Amino acid sequence: SWEAICSGRNGIARISCFDPSPFGSQMAGEVLDFDPTDFIDRKQVSRTARFTQFALAATSEAMDQSGLVIDDSNRDEVGVIVGSGIGGLKVMEEAAITLAEKGPRRLSPFTVPMIMVDIAAGEIAMRFGASGPNFGLVSACASGAHAIGEAGE
Repeated sequence: SWEAICSGRNGIARISCFDPSPFGSQMAGEVLDFDPTDFIDRKQVSRTARFTQFALAATSEAMDQSGLVIDDSNRDEVGVIVGSGIGGLKVMEEAAITLAEKGPRRLSPFTVPMIMVDIAAGEIAMRFGASGPNFGLVSACASGAHAIGEAGE
């Protein structure tokens, strides 16, 4: 949390979302206690990957804090660019297991959209009404900086 950062506490701890014991490094900065329903409805939660949920939550907070209003007068001038090193990796892993164990008919029709990086930008644009340029960028660890640079252009 921001309060933890300001008080000098970090969020680095032993990985808890899977068993890290086979790996040399078992530490990470996980996002804990995140409830996506604080930002999006339950139906959308089931149709979005965690990275998209984070993007929607961050955008919601940014919109609230900035005071930006997107309406008919500016919606075509407001774009959304999201940078992410990879999209819905956990969704991809679960889909591969489902495909191998149960076959293609058991895959959700939302699987591919949930995996794609650009879906986060699309979800944000639809939610907030932005109709300007809209895309996702994948540039490994530089994805976020790349997105900021593109937005500045």
